[in-house]
Amino acid sequence: MGLIFVLIIHLIGVFIIASVFAVIGLVITLFTNKNKRKRKIFLSITIPYLFLYSLYFFALIGSITVAVTKNVDIGIGDAWRAPIDKDYSIEMIDIPDNGFIRYKNDYTTFVSDIVELEYLKLIMKERIVIHF
Repeated sequence: MGLIFVLIIHLIGVFIIASVFAVIGLVITLFTNKNKRKRKIFLSITIPYLFLYSLYFFALIGSITVAVTKNVDIGIGDAWRAPIDKDYSIEMIDIPDNGFIRYKNDYTTFVSDIVELEYLKLIMKERIVIHF
C-alpha cells in the first residue's frame, strides 16, 4: 500500500506543477498572440501536462529497469532493499535509521536494529562493520 500511496502523491504533485506551468503558458499565449487561435491556446495548456507526465513515467520506467538489473529497490516505497553480497541483503522499513540484514533464500533475520553501516573494500578482502 505504501508504493501506491507514494505514486498517487507523485501524480498529484506533477498535476499541480503542470497546472502552474499551464496557467503561465496560457497567460503568455493570450498576451503575445493578437488573433488568439484556439489551437495555440489548447497547446499552451496541454503541453506542460504531456511533458511533465511523460518525464515522470519515463523516469519511473528507468528506475524500475535499474532496480531489476541491479537487484535493488526502486526507492519510492516505505521499504528499501540493497544487496550486500550474493546471499545477504540489507533492508529497511519505514525509517532508514533502523535496518536489518537478511539471508536471501529463507528470509532469516541475522542482525536487526542497525543504526550505521560502514563498508570497507580493501585490496585483498572485504570487511563490513556494523554499529548497533
